[in-house]
Amino acid sequence: QCDLYRSADKQNFTLIDTQHSSEDSACNFLYVDQAPAAGTSYYYIVRLSKAGFATTTSDTAFVSSKPIISVTAALSDFLQGIGTPSSTQAYVVSGLNIIDSIKIIPPLNYEVSADAGVTWFTNTKPLGLKPTNGTVANTTITLRLNGTVAGTYNSNIIHSGTLADTVKLAVRGTLQSQAIQISSVLQHWP
Repeated sequence: QCDLYRSADKQNFTLIDTQHSSEDSACNFLYVDQAPAAGTSYYYIVRLSKAGFATTTSDTAFVSSKPIISVTAALSDFLQGIGTPSSTQAYVVSGLNIIDSIKIIPPLNYEVSADAGVTWFTNTKPLGLKPTNGTVANTTITLRLNGTVAGTYNSNIIHSGTLADTVKLAVRGTLQSQAIQISSVLQHWP
């Protein structure tokens, strides 16, 4: 007989399945359990028994649905002239087993947007990405430097969520006192 036990706290186990085999030298058992809810874990043990013999108990197996935040980026340094935000850059954020939301906190003088720059979020008003069934699909985050005091601004964008490891994304930028001159080739004579 093969008994499968499950626990959410690794102390109190509950029998969730029993299977029998007609022979004892090459028995195979199969049971499929649902994954634990986002942010939780399950512990399993298996007990094998046969009348007249000692019971054998397996080591404890561990299955986790820990929230995971993924950030994919290749950012360049930002350059801003006072009075006009810098040009934008973009990166991608996603998440699995997210419990409430992925909170994105840019450093001071930086702004982030999840709608291509229609709505901007700041250090004091962070952006939150809500999951659908625990998943935040690949979301493009637009980023810009938009400060008011000249200087160098090097820091990290913080991506966090309940029970998830925090992911930091480094940003570097310079805010100069003069406006940035924009030029372009009007006509090219090769």
